[in-house]
Amino acid sequence: MKNVEKKLANYIKGTQSEPKEQELIEWINKDANELINILFRLLNNCVENINGDKDVKKELDLFKYLSAVIHNSDEVNRGIIIRKLTKLDEKISRLKEEKRNKFFNVKRAYTELEKMRAELYKAQLEVSDSNTSSYDFISYLITNTRNISYAEYILKKHPNLVNAKDANKESLLLNVLNKYIKTILEGNEKDSTYYENLVTIMLNSKNLNFTEQEKRKVIETIYKVINKISLNKKPMKTNQSKIEKLNLLINTLIGTNKDKKDKKIELIAQKYHINIYFSDTLLAEARLHKMPKIGEIEDRTEIDDYIITIDKPGTLHIDDGLSCVKLDNGNYLLGVHNATVLGYLPYESIIVQEALNRANVIHLPRKFTTKDNTEEKVISSLPYSFAVQTASLFPNKPKLARSYYFEIDKYGNVVNENYLKTIITSSKRTTFSEFDQILQKGSSDKKLDMLAENLQGVTNILDKIYQSDSLYAGIKESTTDCQGNRVKKQGAYNIVYKSMILVGHHVATHFAKEGYPCLYRVHETNHEDMKKIKEMIDSLTDFYGGEQYKNLYQIVEGIYPKGWYATSGRHDGLNLDHYCHCTSALTRGADIVVEHALEVCYDNRPTDNEVLLLAAEIEKQAAQINAKQSSIEYFLKECRGAYQKRRH
Repeated sequence: MKNVEKKLANYIKGTQSEPKEQELIEWINKDANELINILFRLLNNCVENINGDKDVKKELDLFKYLSAVIHNSDEVNRGIIIRKLTKLDEKISRLKEEKRNKFFNVKRAYTELEKMRAELYKAQLEVSDSNTSSYDFISYLITNTRNISYAEYILKKHPNLVNAKDANKESLLLNVLNKYIKTILEGNEKDSTYYENLVTIMLNSKNLNFTEQEKRKVIETIYKVINKISLNKKPMKTNQSKIEKLNLLINTLIGTNKDKKDKKIELIAQKYHINIYFSDTLLAEARLHKMPKIGEIEDRTEIDDYIITIDKPGTLHIDDGLSCVKLDNGNYLLGVHNATVLGYLPYESIIVQEALNRANVIHLPRKFTTKDNTEEKVISSLPYSFAVQTASLFPNKPKLARSYYFEIDKYGNVVNENYLKTIITSSKRTTFSEFDQILQKGSSDKKLDMLAENLQGVTNILDKIYQSDSLYAGIKESTTDCQGNRVKKQGAYNIVYKSMILVGHHVATHFAKEGYPCLYRVHETNHEDMKKIKEMIDSLTDFYGGEQYKNLYQIVEGIYPKGWYATSGRHDGLNLDHYCHCTSALTRGADIVVEHALEVCYDNRPTDNEVLLLAAEIEKQAAQINAKQSSIEYFLKECRGAYQKRRH
């Protein structure tokens, strides 16, 4: 079929005449599916190079040929065709938007292509309905592609597909719920997380027609399953986890179709499988773990560095402290001291596993009233008695920590580094604004003034080494994440930020060099797309400026790729080949996973079997935490919407 592709390409270029009808029929009979692939390749290439109406005719001809192939062959895979048409629609929509300011004819040309694509897509769904129904297509997406972002896009673009029914007249949601229940029973975490997110998306669809009869049918099935596994003699811990997930699903289904104005935070949390409360068993376990007596601690170095912490006012989860001295050779010795979780708890403990399941501390838009009538604004990943009372780095109290030491020369080279399991005592707690005042005006404490001077000095060096992508930096400065964090490039904020980047970069690089598994923070972008976004912002800067200019970053955030966790990959936003999160174990599950990897592969010499087990655990946690972060984003979005409605 190479000659076929060449002939069609030459026709597009204008160097060959249009294919004759008989010739097209011969190509269809030879290999219809390959001809479809050729036509899609040419279409994807052509739509990127449109400069006006004159370029559209031949692209429309390609759609005409595509239609002819589809309608004259019974061998074509219609599910894949619809999928390819959807991806093509994404590209046309994006290009139409990107080139809208170039000239009017481009926009008009893309509108014509969108119209043709929509007609062909609709025709395919109608053909599918006459045979196996559109259920086959959406079911193919769900069971074969296993891509939650793509499934969400399809259901958003074509919302009626959410009500597709199979040959037995059972709804798509009913079948998805049954698959979800099955994966829970099998203990298949990866598939269970996928279907959990899919159920959430479908239940949120405005077009969903899920009858009370179907709902009752699912709930009855779940109760039967719970009764069955409750009598099972398998370990209670395994069954308890399954029962909790099934009960959450029941609560979610019961809450479906309730008046959104009356939703409380608990109901929204149940819908997205967000645990607000800790079980009594877990709370009792957390109270047992206290700071051990100094003489009873083994394999830890007790250090007496002058250490301070810098946080927001009222922060209870104090994750990190800093120390810094200038050595006789002119180099800086920077110490980054992080609160440990695994110093107090084994990785396999129920407390740690719950923290990993929750993924992150979640900062809500406003306080909510809990079932015990207390006011909270934060959903923690670890119980208060452990995270705050035991592990948090409050001043003048010995704490277990992981301390990272870096000797840094004036050029930013790390000439020596060491990662220690330590016992530290923070000397002073400050806020960002307080430390900024110390940087500017000094204080009455000579030790504190010297530390401030050294931290500013080493940060000035790190600023030259760690330079983020400008678009990434702009978005980080203008928006907050689920932990309420916003990156600032000045003063105390920048000192803490650059210190944490240094640690994440060097720890990740250590694992990469040694060939050991690590949970990397990955952020990969399409450089051409990012270049176009930057050009768009630059072109609007003169018109907007000031605060309005910052608002552009908040708009762009929605289309800018987000970071995720993986077993490999670079961080384009920070311009680093290797990066990981490892400095906030009290607030992020990923940092606990990296701390676990350090215990296995840095503190000890691991066996081959230990490395294999670690690799499997990291891969599992990457999938679980990524999926949970997606649920958290949906949860926060609906919380904001609910709060806004209450204000009105």
